[in-house]
Amino acid sequence: FLDIVKDKDQYSWVRRSVRKKVRKSWDKGLELILQCQIDQNGIKTAWAQQHDHNSFEPVIGRTFELPGITANESCSIISLLMKIDDPSEEVIKAVDSAVAWLEKSRITGIRVDKVPVKKEEIINPEYPYDNVVVADSSAKPIWSRFYDLDTNMPFMCTRGGEKVYTLAEVDPERRIGYDWYGYWPEEALRNYRIWKKALETEK
Repeated sequence: FLDIVKDKDQYSWVRRSVRKKVRKSWDKGLELILQCQIDQNGIKTAWAQQHDHNSFEPVIGRTFELPGITANESCSIISLLMKIDDPSEEVIKAVDSAVAWLEKSRITGIRVDKVPVKKEEIINPEYPYDNVVVADSSAKPIWSRFYDLDTNMPFMCTRGGEKVYTLAEVDPERRIGYDWYGYWPEEALRNYRIWKKALETEK
């Protein structure tokens, strides 16, 4: 929709009547994104995986996807907002706040290793290993998939929906079959620096 709103060449075939509907839907979607940005103790942070369509509050997805602020999916939203031409002050503040949260929520001193397991212990042939958190003072910053809505503490979940705070407590099947830690914000943070510089140049 944003590409259509921005008159990208590949969508030149879209009729004017449809463009008007797309613009209206885009504006409504953008308003929704901004309303869903999570307030944590009076400070805007980022977004959840799922939000209630009426209250906009974070809600559970699958049993192992409890309500929380997510570092992964929020990066997609940040990237989308930075593609808006001539962004409003509200959009700029939303991006600045989300990036500040990412910076605050980075985790240092650990890495996640893929450790081979015995053939008889393999749960899924696609993942013939286990994921293990290892202390490493030289490791680059990493992020948790989920952060607590109130405390901002990183957390994980069992398949049954129990909130846990170490990867070792997650069921083996979910430990290897889901990305609980990752480096998703790296690209968003790099692009943010470029975006901010461009905004300052335009002033």
